[in-house]
Amino acid sequence: MYDNFFELGGHSLLAARVVSNLRHTMQIELGMVDVLRSPTIAELAALLEARRPRDEQESDLALLLAELAGLSDEEAQQRG
Repeated sequence: MYDNFFELGGHSLLAARVVSNLRHTMQIELGMVDVLRSPTIAELAALLEARRPRDEQESDLALLLAELAGLSDEEAQQRG
Protein backbone atom coordinates (compact mmCIF):
# COMPACT_ATOMS: atom_id res chain seq x y z
CA MET A 1 0.00 0.00 0.00
CA TYR A 2 2.91 2.33 0.63
CA ASP A 3 5.16 1.35 -2.28
CA ASN A 4 5.54 3.89 -5.05
CA PHE A 5 3.82 2.78 -8.27
CA PHE A 6 6.60 4.17 -10.45
CA GLU A 7 9.44 2.79 -8.33
CA LEU A 8 7.87 -0.67 -8.75
CA GLY A 9 8.06 -0.39 -12.53
CA GLY A 10 4.84 1.45 -13.26
CA HIS A 11 4.87 3.73 -16.28
CA SER A 12 2.56 6.14 -18.05
CA LEU A 13 0.63 3.47 -19.98
CA LEU A 14 -0.07 1.49 -16.81
CA ALA A 15 -1.00 4.69 -14.99
CA ALA A 16 -3.48 5.51 -17.77
CA ARG A 17 -4.98 2.06 -17.32
CA VAL A 18 -5.30 2.62 -13.56
CA VAL A 19 -7.04 5.95 -14.17
CA SER A 20 -9.41 4.42 -16.70
CA ASN A 21 -10.28 1.48 -14.44
CA LEU A 22 -10.89 3.72 -11.43
CA ARG A 23 -13.03 6.12 -13.45
CA HIS A 24 -15.15 3.25 -14.74
CA THR A 25 -15.36 1.25 -11.50
CA MET A 26 -15.82 4.07 -9.03
CA GLN A 27 -17.57 6.59 -11.30
CA ILE A 28 -15.21 9.32 -10.15
CA GLU A 29 -13.29 12.04 -11.94
CA LEU A 30 -9.58 11.24 -11.92
CA GLY A 31 -6.66 12.28 -14.11
CA MET A 32 -3.11 11.20 -14.80
CA VAL A 33 -1.81 14.07 -12.69
CA ASP A 34 -3.60 12.53 -9.70
CA VAL A 35 -1.63 9.29 -10.07
CA LEU A 36 1.60 11.27 -10.45
CA ARG A 37 0.86 13.22 -7.26
CA SER A 38 -0.43 10.17 -5.35
CA PRO A 39 1.76 7.27 -6.48
CA THR A 40 0.99 4.88 -3.61
CA ILE A 41 -2.24 2.98 -3.01
CA ALA A 42 -2.60 4.70 0.36
CA GLU A 43 -2.27 8.18 -1.16
CA LEU A 44 -4.58 7.37 -4.04
CA ALA A 45 -7.17 5.87 -1.70
CA ALA A 46 -7.13 9.05 0.40
CA LEU A 47 -7.60 11.15 -2.73
CA LEU A 48 -10.47 8.99 -3.93
CA GLU A 49 -12.10 9.06 -0.53
CA ALA A 50 -12.04 12.85 -0.51
CA ARG A 51 -13.76 12.95 -3.91
CA ARG A 52 -16.47 10.37 -3.24
CA PRO A 53 -19.88 11.35 -1.92
CA ARG A 54 -19.99 10.73 1.83
CA ASP A 55 -22.67 8.02 1.75
CA GLU A 56 -20.63 5.92 -0.71
CA GLN A 57 -17.22 6.49 0.88
CA GLU A 58 -17.48 4.28 3.90
CA SER A 59 -18.94 1.17 2.35
CA ASP A 60 -17.22 1.10 -1.06
CA LEU A 61 -13.77 2.20 0.07
CA ALA A 62 -13.78 -0.11 3.07
CA LEU A 63 -14.61 -3.06 0.83
CA LEU A 64 -11.91 -2.12 -1.67
CA LEU A 65 -9.24 -1.65 0.98
CA ALA A 66 -10.19 -4.94 2.64
CA GLU A 67 -9.87 -6.70 -0.70
CA LEU A 68 -6.49 -5.08 -1.41
CA ALA A 69 -5.17 -5.95 2.04
CA GLY A 70 -5.92 -9.61 1.42
CA LEU A 71 -3.97 -9.82 -1.84
CA SER A 72 -0.45 -11.18 -2.05
CA ASP A 73 2.09 -9.20 -4.08
CA GLU A 74 1.73 -11.67 -6.93
CA GLU A 75 -2.07 -11.39 -6.96
CA ALA A 76 -1.88 -7.59 -6.92
CA GLN A 77 0.51 -7.62 -9.89
CA GLN A 78 -1.76 -9.98 -11.82
CA ARG A 79 -4.70 -7.62 -11.35
CA GLY A 80 -2.72 -4.66 -12.73
